[in-house]
Amino acid sequence: MDFKRLEKLLDLYFDQGLTESTNLELDQMIQTSEEARAEFWKRARLHGLLRRHKQERLGSEPVLNRGDDDQMAEPAVDASRNRGRRWLVTVAAIAACLLLSVGIHWTITLSKSPMGTTRKTASSDSGEAINPTIPSENPDNSREDDPNLSPRKPWVAFLRNSIDAQWGDRGTARRVGDSLGAGRLTLKSGLIEFQTNRGAVVVVEGPADLDLVDDMEIRCREGQLTVNVPPPAQGFLVRTESVDVVDLGTAFSMQVDVNDDARIHVIEGEVDLVSPSDAGASGLASATTRRLSKGESVEVESPGNYRDIEVSDRLTNSKSRTQSIANSFDEVYRRLWHHRRSEIMQDPSCLVYYDFVRESETQANELILPNRAKAATENSHGTIIGCDWTDGRWKGKHALDFKSVFDRILLSVEGQHEKVTCMVKIRVDALKGGTTPILTSRSLLPRGLHWSIETDLENSSLARLVWRRNGDSNASLPLEFSTPPILRGEQMGTWIQLAFIWNSSKGELQQFVDGKSVDTQWDRTSIDSSTGELDLNDLQIGNGSPTVMEADTRASNLCGRIDEFMLFDRELAPHEVQAFHNLGRSYWTNNGRDGDWEDANNWSGGISPNPGDDLYINRPGDERARYKAYAKANYGAIHVGNFSGQVGDLIVEGGVLNVDRNPTFMSRVGASGGEGKLIQRDGDVRINTLQIGLDDGSEGHYLLQGGRLLLSRAPLEKRYSLSVGENDGEGVFSISNGTLTTRQGVILGRSEGQGVFQVIGSQADAIAIGSFGSKDGEWYQSSGSMLDVRIDDGGITPIQINEADGDGSDGANVTFCAGSLLNVEFLGESQTGSWDVMTWKGDLNDEGLQFAPTVDSDVWSFEFADTNQSGTMDTLRVTAK
Repeated sequence: MDFKRLEKLLDLYFDQGLTESTNLELDQMIQTSEEARAEFWKRARLHGLLRRHKQERLGSEPVLNRGDDDQMAEPAVDASRNRGRRWLVTVAAIAACLLLSVGIHWTITLSKSPMGTTRKTASSDSGEAINPTIPSENPDNSREDDPNLSPRKPWVAFLRNSIDAQWGDRGTARRVGDSLGAGRLTLKSGLIEFQTNRGAVVVVEGPADLDLVDDMEIRCREGQLTVNVPPPAQGFLVRTESVDVVDLGTAFSMQVDVNDDARIHVIEGEVDLVSPSDAGASGLASATTRRLSKGESVEVESPGNYRDIEVSDRLTNSKSRTQSIANSFDEVYRRLWHHRRSEIMQDPSCLVYYDFVRESETQANELILPNRAKAATENSHGTIIGCDWTDGRWKGKHALDFKSVFDRILLSVEGQHEKVTCMVKIRVDALKGGTTPILTSRSLLPRGLHWSIETDLENSSLARLVWRRNGDSNASLPLEFSTPPILRGEQMGTWIQLAFIWNSSKGELQQFVDGKSVDTQWDRTSIDSSTGELDLNDLQIGNGSPTVMEADTRASNLCGRIDEFMLFDRELAPHEVQAFHNLGRSYWTNNGRDGDWEDANNWSGGISPNPGDDLYINRPGDERARYKAYAKANYGAIHVGNFSGQVGDLIVEGGVLNVDRNPTFMSRVGASGGEGKLIQRDGDVRINTLQIGLDDGSEGHYLLQGGRLLLSRAPLEKRYSLSVGENDGEGVFSISNGTLTTRQGVILGRSEGQGVFQVIGSQADAIAIGSFGSKDGEWYQSSGSMLDVRIDDGGITPIQINEADGDGSDGANVTFCAGSLLNVEFLGESQTGSWDVMTWKGDLNDEGLQFAPTVDSDVWSFEFADTNQSGTMDTLRVTAK
């Protein structure tokens, strides 16, 4: 073979200077000579290395949306290609020189997109959502979550455990294993456990709001904590508005309410209680304290005001409660997984489904991993090489352990595939400074697949997902897509879901981590062409088998576990990928095109919601969901119009809809920047707590036009069952017929939100606030929020703020903040007279209720009346003259 001629042709190839005749000449050399193929791949790797080095220095441009401005965008694309060609000339020259050097051993492969590919990433500065169907629940925190952005905060603790954690909108969603820097953490529900650098272990049950000050101090605004302090962390401090708790080598639990009340119980050892004002004036060392010993409990309602109490089970049994929550969550998760597993097995598009379920510990053939898919072929059953059986994501779930470079699963899927979706549940225990293979073809044959995790060249504690497809011939350069660095070293040892979706007709690859799109890229050369199919013959999961042509690649070793693997021959929608990760979530798709709640085809994955599921409805108008005369299982929560830019509609026309299975979950209409509308025309709806219009940019409407609505719990500040307009959001609750009953209070305009409570006419049977259960009702109306009453010929259905036990205790109170608004008008002809709008059993705190600007004060007036001559006001009355 003429090596000089080969080098000349390779120079032309990488400079895109081949003619038709020289291209055929190079193709003939590569197909007939193993040495030529090896030289080609070596040059290809070097080309990718130098290109990647340049791109990591200069960055890559986000893809522009194609539309009416395509003609304007094309010159920029052409200019980029010309710059790429000039760069390739440099690459080829440098490559030719370096290949002549002796003893150089390259151990780094490609990790950036080759020329002709464009990308859109989740960390793009544009802030544009990658996945418009299921965007991030914390869109404002996307930059905080990006490990490629620097500088990173010094960490003071790390997250040890998380059980069904729903992170707050003002905090950043975290994964188990994440480091925690000083800053704020908010938890809507669920449970987390973190450990500080000094060893203190803190268990937090939501709802909670706290600050990590440093590794010896936290500040708690709300939440239940259990703190276990070893000797190196003695002196650990928990600050609240009413009391500072100083550890003296202990384990203690405490509960802090949003109104600053605190309850403390010492499990082991002792603590000192210090008034915040004393600590600020003289320092903790000389401040006046009260010491608590093992078994003692106090309640602190204000600084220095200590009251001995009988401790509750929530405080004394914190450890067993935590274990009970964990066991309950595992059981629910296991049940949900088994249901989804049966649906996957029947999906005709599923090519391979490994559930890693062992029928018995003495399984007849330990070398075979059965393919549970309905369309399974003989060769698609996995052959286990080297791996040992071990524990999976929960107790009783099995997995395979990959340690040695020989550990792998062999499989083969027949045919060429234009669309492929792959998902895997994996726990990577270590990044060994190179490549962690996930799914690879066992050779470099055309259309083969290589999917892996690769450490960053400049920071080995960061890693990216890299996906490659071999060319259509041995002479073709592989197609490669690489995400930005998205995985960090501290996440190792935790279970994550990884997924990719390949669509050859679009030339599009999407990659996902834990159900969220982290990168979308396009190969422009594949669009509108017949290329791009994947050959899934001769695959291996886990560690690979390098051929002679791959001998100089980076070190490759998967050290970790896998307990679920799926391959589909279709492009799953992003919400389906999300649903496979969050088994407790079901997303409305209306794929059945009939709007019928009962039709499984209308839900993600074609799977009807399970008991306890969180339901997400983000389709409006003709694609809305309709709940008819059903009596379905009890769900966890319902979200209508949730996530930024999403619009959702739900109509309840009858039946029984129960949504209060989980006592801490809250249902939402219009949240996280979305718009939602729920119209109840009939039926019985039972919900834990309802939030309408939650978060900046959100708008929510609940229209009760018939039937009964029961809000059965009050986890929101442990006081409110209904919140309208919260956290800068806007919400409207309107009742014109039917019955509203709540366990506890109603709040309008919480945390800078704007809420409207509207009563239309006299047809509603009852509006009973605080009449369900043993807790008192309450009405709290913030500045700018509105009580809107529309009077018909029959008058108005009054709002009743009830005291549950009738013992005259502090409860059933009404508060109108300064700037609270009252709107009143007639539905039909004008009338004269007086109408009672609201009655209550507790105290009135009127700081400045006023008419809305649209009310004619020459016609209307309002007053607070004492109707039972008790000496206190108990009624809001409006009068028209």
